[in-house]
Amino acid sequence: MKERKLRKNDILLIGILLVISGLLFFFAYIAKDPGGSVTISIDGLEIMELPLKDDIRIELSSEHGLEEGHRNLLHIKDGKAYIDEANCPDKVCIDRGEVCYEGETIVCLPHKLTVTVTEGEKQEIDGVSE
Repeated sequence: MKERKLRKNDILLIGILLVISGLLFFFAYIAKDPGGSVTISIDGLEIMELPLKDDIRIELSSEHGLEEGHRNLLHIKDGKAYIDEANCPDKVCIDRGEVCYEGETIVCLPHKLTVTVTEGEKQEIDGVSE
């Protein structure tokens, strides 16, 4: 079998594709808006909204609308929210890690719990972008 070598045009095409993908990643990363609060919903019903600027630790349980015996511990610290503890079987909500950008979500399907980052600080319009 004949071995095919990379030609000048092949290397150029690979380089261009790498540059384009790098630029797309960079712009997607800097375009994220930091969130201002988290909205907590249980079974599709919004139960509360908490600011990300405060350090809060709240246990979500049946008194908040979860089914009896279900429990999630939401922790907000340094502008980031995450689930510390949960008694659900799969622990996907814990594995999700921290969320802090507008639109990011933590979901615990067994408990029908959703934590969504909302209300980011809007950047002021400058003279160039008007």
